[in-house]
This record gives sequence, C-alpha cells and structure tokens, in this order.
Amino acid sequence: MGDGDWYVASSNSMHTLTCIGWAIYQFSFTAILITTTTFAGEVIPDNPGAAMVVVIGGKNIVSFAAAQGIVPMTHEFSYLKSFMILLGIYIGICLLGIPVYFLNSKWRKITGKAKTDGTSSA
Repeated sequence: MGDGDWYVASSNSMHTLTCIGWAIYQFSFTAILITTTTFAGEVIPDNPGAAMVVVIGGKNIVSFAAAQGIVPMTHEFSYLKSFMILLGIYIGICLLGIPVYFLNSKWRKITGKAKTDGTSSA
C-alpha cells in the first residue's frame, strides 16, 4: 500500500465522517424546532400561532443563513472548522434556552392563573 492509497482511504473516511456530521446537524436542527414549537404552543395556549410564527421565522432565518453559508465556509475553512462554526451557532441557541428553563415555572403559573381567572394570557 503506497502513500497515495493512504490518502484515498483517509479521504473516503473523511467524507463519511462529514456525511455523518451533517446528518447529526440536520437531526439536531429538527429536534430543536420540534421542541421549541411545542414549548411555544404550551406557553401561549390561547394563541399558539403567534408564538410559532416567531419560532419558525427564526428557524427559517438560521437555516437560510446556514444553507447559503456552508459552501463558502467549506471553501474558506476546513470541514472541521466549518462544523465548529455551526456548533457555535447551536451552542448559542442552547444558551438561549437557559432562561427559559428558569422562567418556565413562572410562565406556567401565569398561564394557569389566566385560565382560572377567565382572562386571556395573550
């Protein structure tokens, strides 16, 4: 096995790892979308459409930016650095969920009171 054969083998395994990484990226993006739309529908039960418009609109902005930017990123940087940039985007999205975790009980109490008082929570 010569040096050229090793390059072909490493190139094929890098391609496979890139495809697996992209599949995990797409799966996590879908999971985040499902989780956030479900939460948005629960927070404002009287009018979930308005909350879902914000969530899905934000998703569309991020997905358009990722779709338009992935090819220039891979040409400018390596595959690893491009996926690290996408990882940074997801870490930012996940960090936005920390206040939601702590404020969730307050939101549930407010929407619960609105239902018992007969007033609208929107």
